[in-house]
Amino acid sequence: VQFWGGVESSETEGEKTSHITVDAGINYKQQAFHGQTLKVEIGTNDFSSKGFDLVFRVTEVNSGTEIARAKAGILCYDYEKQKVIPIPEKLRNRLSR
Repeated sequence: VQFWGGVESSETEGEKTSHITVDAGINYKQQAFHGQTLKVEIGTNDFSSKGFDLVFRVTEVNSGTEIARAKAGILCYDYEKQKVIPIPEKLRNRLSR
């Protein structure tokens, strides 16, 4: 939620783009335990004309130990027309930073 709140800012205002997750995967590296504080970092890569990947790295805050890496394939989607649409240029620019 924080990630999308930062992406969908005044720079992309006026562009109503919905997103749909088309695939996801996770690679667990270490065990985590109740009570630990975890940090999740999110980035983007592998852009195509209609989608991109969200990539995640999870680390334990105190030790810096990497707990997991994950990826979610995202497509821009028009729910009214029920079809995949190209990534709006303003959104692509904002995500590419």
